[in-house]
Amino acid sequence: MLVRTFPDVIDLHPAVVIILAGTNDIAANNGPETMLMVEENIQAISELSQKHGIKVILCSVLPVSNYTNQPQTPRHPPAQIVALNKWLHDYAGRTGALYCDYYSAFS
Repeated sequence: MLVRTFPDVIDLHPAVVIILAGTNDIAANNGPETMLMVEENIQAISELSQKHGIKVILCSVLPVSNYTNQPQTPRHPPAQIVALNKWLHDYAGRTGALYCDYYSAFS
C-alpha cells in the first residue's frame, strides 16, 4: 500500500483517505513482517497524505474467529490484532487522524 500512496491517493487529490490495513500483514500474506514494520508503513502513508493536505481516517483491524473449516486465528492471532488496533488508536490521537473502531462494533 505504501508504494501505491502517490498514484492511488496523493496524485488524485482526495479530501480524505481511509486506511484499513494490517490484517494481511499480521497473516504474513506477503512474507514475514514485524509489528514495527506494519506500524511504520501505516505511519508513512498517513504522514505522506497529511503532508499533502489529505485528512486521514485510520480503521481498526477487524476481529477474526474460527467459524469456517479453515481456522483463522492461527494466521491472525487476536492478540496481535488488539495490539495493532491500540497502536492505531494512539497514533491517530497523536497525529490528528480520525480513528474508526470497526473492531468493537464487530466483536
